Amino acid sequence: MKDYPALRNILRSLFSVQTGLDDESAQQAFARARGVDVKLRSELATAFDDPDLSWKEMLCNEEYEVFEADSEVEARNYAAEILTPNRGNQPQ
Repeated sequence: MKDYPALRNILRSLFSVQTGLDDESAQQAFARARGVDVKLRSELATAFDDPDLSWKEMLCNEEYEVFEADSEVEARNYAAEILTPNRGNQPQ
C-alpha cells in the first residue's frame, strides 16, 4: 500500500485540528502548496483512484486528526471536499 507522504504532510500541517488554522486559512495555504508541489499533485491524483487507501486512516490516525469519519465513504467525501479544486466534485 502506498504511503502518500506529501499528502499526509499537508493533512498534518494544514488541516489537522491540532494546528488551529481556520478552514479558510488552511484552504488558502493548501492551494498555494498544490500550485507548486508536483509530488503533492501526483499523490492527490493517484490517492482518489487507490482502492486500497483508507481515507478514514488518512484523516484520523495516531499522528494527527483532521476528521473522524464513521465510514470510508464519509471520509472520502470529506477528503474530496477539502482536497479537490472543485470542492467535493470527486466521485465515490
